[in-house]
Amino acid sequence: MISSFAVAVRAPWTVALIIFVGAETVEIGKIIKALDPDVVALQELDSGNINKRFLLEEIQKASGIDYEVIYGMSDLADVGNYGLGILIKKKYPVLQVRKYKLPGTVYGSNPPIKNKDRLMLRIMTDRFYFMCTHLDLNDEQRIISAGIIN
Repeated sequence: MISSFAVAVRAPWTVALIIFVGAETVEIGKIIKALDPDVVALQELDSGNINKRFLLEEIQKASGIDYEVIYGMSDLADVGNYGLGILIKKKYPVLQVRKYKLPGTVYGSNPPIKNKDRLMLRIMTDRFYFMCTHLDLNDEQRIISAGIIN
């Protein structure tokens, strides 16, 4: 089960926000296939965790669309890690991938630990830039992140 969301973009720049709560990988792939977006941004992806799955690659395969897969680790787990992902159609060759560290908070600790790394992925093609992030829930951390992104 996955609790996440994705942003799908289809040229000429129609954006759809898709929220997945409890969805299976195959269901997410079917939704992406039906929308046929040029670019998809996903967050809260596990990679190599206890179940040894690489969620972004599984979603790409389930979509049946030949996307380039770009993953950025934002949090280490006991085994594997969690992060962000971008799926982009290969007709838009990626010229550059940049990863920006953003502040975050670990909410499972007591008290919460601030300044835990979050991430923003930015890709550059010859036609556009595209960014993917998962901002912190804490307003103070979000304001700091906005300054970094800006």
